[in-house]
Amino acid sequence: MATNDNGNWFSITEALEKLNISRRTLYDRINKDELTTKKEGRNRFIWLDVNILESSTLHKDKHTDGIVKQLQLQVSYLKDLVDRLELELKETRQRSDTIILKMADDHQLLLESINKKPFWKFW
Repeated sequence: MATNDNGNWFSITEALEKLNISRRTLYDRINKDELTTKKEGRNRFIWLDVNILESSTLHKDKHTDGIVKQLQLQVSYLKDLVDRLELELKETRQRSDTIILKMADDHQLLLESINKKPFWKFW
């Protein structure tokens, strides 16, 4: 695979970041001669031209767009769920407050009815 002037040499780590692929996939592409490499001392460099970088970015953008749409749907579903649960909680609190108030009123009436006759008067 020939290198033209539309790219640059990148280290393995940089190539992984640029292409957004795993190390195993990168080495598979090298073994299939899909990518050009050179070795300087102990370091290996990968030639990435503009076309490869653009296709990788397009693939990543399409994949990311799908994930973003899915996450937006999940967020809207969860917001609806939270709103519904907050409404149910509000209604439950109102119901319990009403029951407590009714019980307090009944208790007060019961105390008043007992206090009408002194305890030493039986008739």
